[in-house]
Amino acid sequence: MTAVGPPLAVFQFADSRSKETAEKFLRNYSGTIIRDMYSGYDDLPLEHAGCWAHVRRKFFDAEKAGYSGARPFLNLIRSLYEIERHAKERSEGKTAENALYAERRIARKKSVLLTGNFFEQCKTAQASEIPTSPLAKAVNYALNHRPALEKFLRDPRINIDNNPAENIIRPIALGRKNWLFAGSEGGGQNFAILASFAASCKLNHINFAQWLNDVMTRLPDTPISQLDSLLPNQWHGRGAANQTK
Repeated sequence: MTAVGPPLAVFQFADSRSKETAEKFLRNYSGTIIRDMYSGYDDLPLEHAGCWAHVRRKFFDAEKAGYSGARPFLNLIRSLYEIERHAKERSEGKTAENALYAERRIARKKSVLLTGNFFEQCKTAQASEIPTSPLAKAVNYALNHRPALEKFLRDPRINIDNNPAENIIRPIALGRKNWLFAGSEGGGQNFAILASFAASCKLNHINFAQWLNDVMTRLPDTPISQLDSLLPNQWHGRGAANQTK
């Protein structure tokens, strides 16, 4: 899912979550990916940014398991998210294309101090907790991936987490067991294409059914050089102004 410019989502169907699958999909991409810390992606020649939502989830699980020492960490993470939310609110209504990035650049100066405090507390907890405890595992996860988790502090284009992509893929993940024995690899590839268009329409506040009907009508007469104009982020067809219901 794109983080800069008009939002677009792209799904890929594959029968494996291997490093080779990611390499084939990303190909010559040389930007930054926001990711969980699945080890299969560690050696990809890209900039890696960590996801604070995954970190929060581990501390939340530790607190749920009865480790009250997780609460201060959760409070610090909540403060980081409040800074992000306030920056977004201040950018809304501004006409400058990079308004959000400008607000983040200012706001994240405070986030630098908070993350420093967070990781210092992680080191303290690491020295005192039983290594096998849920809290120790949460702390170790954060410390092991500190460089990636701090990446967002230095680049205002990078989100604090990959929740936008997680939210887009959630309906598919929820239905995965139902579809396990349905269709074929070809069907999976076709579904990935349709899911990409549907998600991109949603991100651009376009009614997917109206977009699809209009594009299927126009497609036979659209020159190859103008196909990009039919993408959801550039579409100006009938009903383009309608909000997704």
